Amino acid sequence: MKYETFRKRYPKAPEFAWIKKNFEVEGNSVEDVIKAVNNKLKKVVDYFEALLLGESYKTFVERSFLSEEDKKIVSKLYRELQVLLNEEFLISIEMNDKKKAEWLAKIKEFWNNAKYEIIDIVEKIIEGWKKRKKKIEKRETRYHW
Repeated sequence: MKYETFRKRYPKAPEFAWIKKNFEVEGNSVEDVIKAVNNKLKKVVDYFEALLLGESYKTFVERSFLSEEDKKIVSKLYRELQVLLNEEFLISIEMNDKKKAEWLAKIKEFWNNAKYEIIDIVEKIIEGWKKRKKKIEKRETRYHW
C-alpha cells in the first residue's frame, strides 16, 4: 500500500516528508517506510550496543570519551530503541495497519527527542578521537615505535 493512502486512512502516522527527511526512504510504500525506519534504528542500536559492551579496543577507548551521564543516556536510548524494535517485530507478525500507524507515530515522537541526544553522543566521540589523535601525534614525534 502506498504510504500516502495509508496515512489518509491513519492520520496519526507521520507525514511522508518527515519520514523521508529523517529515515532515507527509497520507495513510497508502507513497507518501504517501516524498512527504512528499522534500518536506521538498528544502526543506532548496533552503535550503542558496541559502546555498552566495550568488547573491542575501539569501544573501550570511545567509552572513555563519555561522562557517566552520557553513558546513562546511551543506556536509556538503547532500552527505548529495543522496545520500539520489538514492538515493530510483533506488529509485523500481527499484520495490523492501525498498530503500524500508532508505532510510526511513536517513532516520530521518539526520534524528535532522541535524535539530538544521539548526535550529542556521537559528536563527543568524534571530538574524543580528534583529541586523542593530537596526543598520539605529539607522542610519536618524541618517541619512535
